[in-house]
Amino acid sequence: MIKTLSQLLSTYCYKYSNNVLFEANGIQITYKQFFLDVAYFANKFGKQIKKNNNLILATTSYIWAVAYFGIVVSGGIAVLAEPNLSSEELKILCSKYEIKTIITDIALLNLKINNISVINFDEIEINTAHQLDNILPDTSEDEICTIAFTSGTTDVSKGVMLSNKNLCCNVYAGCSVYKYEMKDVILNILPFYHLFGLTCVLLASIINGNKIVFSNTKTFFDDLKIVNPTFLLLVPEIAKFLLLKISKYGLQETVGNCLSKILCGGAQIGETIIKSYRKLGIGLSSCYGITECSPGVAINPLINGRDNAAGLIVPCNEVKIAEKNQEILIKGSNVTVGYYNNQQLTDKVIIDGWFHTGDIGFIKDGFLFVTGRIKNLMIFDNGKKVCPEELENKFLQYPEIDEIIVYKQKNQIYAKIFSNAFLKHREIYDAICNIVEQINSTLPIYKRVNKFELTDQPFEKTYTNKIKRRDVI
Repeated sequence: MIKTLSQLLSTYCYKYSNNVLFEANGIQITYKQFFLDVAYFANKFGKQIKKNNNLILATTSYIWAVAYFGIVVSGGIAVLAEPNLSSEELKILCSKYEIKTIITDIALLNLKINNISVINFDEIEINTAHQLDNILPDTSEDEICTIAFTSGTTDVSKGVMLSNKNLCCNVYAGCSVYKYEMKDVILNILPFYHLFGLTCVLLASIINGNKIVFSNTKTFFDDLKIVNPTFLLLVPEIAKFLLLKISKYGLQETVGNCLSKILCGGAQIGETIIKSYRKLGIGLSSCYGITECSPGVAINPLINGRDNAAGLIVPCNEVKIAEKNQEILIKGSNVTVGYYNNQQLTDKVIIDGWFHTGDIGFIKDGFLFVTGRIKNLMIFDNGKKVCPEELENKFLQYPEIDEIIVYKQKNQIYAKIFSNAFLKHREIYDAICNIVEQINSTLPIYKRVNKFELTDQPFEKTYTNKIKRRDVI
């Protein structure tokens, strides 16, 4: 099996040479051209970035993909960060992660950081007939090639070190469970600086000969009708909003006539949403991933999946449940070697080769079920324990509810709910009252929501687009 990103790129760019890999603004780039652009980048900047930490600070684009592969095939480390960092956040990140080069599409005019060079995107030549001195260099499967960040603000988030083997084995294992097809056209709005986008869109598409069409959240719904994609990879929030648009305007008028599947990650999505898509002839599958696991742990296959499960455990990792507290533990070739310059924290979460996820769950028939987070567990005066995520997932099955946080207050269960519909229809309050009553009627008394608050503002999110629970509560 291929175990380095350099081998992966060379193999599949040769296999699918004349196929279109990327499309942006009407311009199409073949697999062969992408290989040439990456090789040219590696030849031009390789000495500068090899063995160094190189920050990619840019929005997702074709040049982002060229820069990423150019760094990792040269033996450098690509540090992935969202582009909307403040100057102070950027300085902290560069210092903490010993950045030597920033590759960016942003004008860093006011940034003064010692000993850091900047490569602007306009210096990266693309879509031309490059003259190359040599072929792509290869790297070791155990070399660290990527640093990705977990949830949290920049100064407290953890930099996860991932090797060539981590990423390669994970994407191959994922594709063995969830089948891509060579004819797939993916309209992409996922950022590549998040591992869901990097692995499930960029790397998996290259392996399977797919075509990626770049979009963004502003033009996505217009682009759907133009591109007519066969496959979408979305976060639950967008998947739910898309379903509402389909119910209002019709299927073909919203997504065209080719969409057959959606892979949803980043958070759990309700069974009701999955079944609603299935009635439309679209298979929606969920997946469960953790940055420290490169990231895929479990994926629901298109056929014979479990709507209420996180997914079928992918074969590159072994998963078990701790007897003491039902914590999900993971071991395998996809598990990180640790956090950058933080051996103490690494030793705390990786014990005897097992990564301690902090998630609670169980395994049944090879499928992983995630019920909550240990740190969020609500313990009441009578000794009863409730996972807030268990209740939140029940509410998120309803399209009227976009975001929810369940928490304990005065020994009771409270909820804060954000609904996009609340901005336009104040009567949504009555609808949500009915939803609360309906869900409560199915629950034992100690799990019922006692009070809820409806807000017209979305909750503050972390770097990886997860709700900051403590700030909301």
